[in-house]
Amino acid sequence: MKAKSESWILIAVAYVLALPCLVVCGLIRLIRYVGILRLSVIPAIPCTYCGQRTSLVGLWRCQCGFTYAGHLLRPCPICHRVPRIVRCFHCGVTTKLI
Repeated sequence: MKAKSESWILIAVAYVLALPCLVVCGLIRLIRYVGILRLSVIPAIPCTYCGQRTSLVGLWRCQCGFTYAGHLLRPCPICHRVPRIVRCFHCGVTTKLI
């Protein structure tokens, strides 16, 4: 009986020590998630190189070859992939979205 109570105490101490790391990791994931949500509702982003607005709404071709109309961050109806980059139509520079 004593061994069970000691192991329970060690598990509780391990959880208490791990809690700050879990909170920091959770906050980082939350910040990234909010950034992705923000990108998924805006129609355009500025190019990091030339400053021109790059549209996120239009005709897009997926890696699987399917062409669809809509927002770039909408999953492909065929393979369900979401693009991670967008190319500026003015200067050709690609920007990482996610």
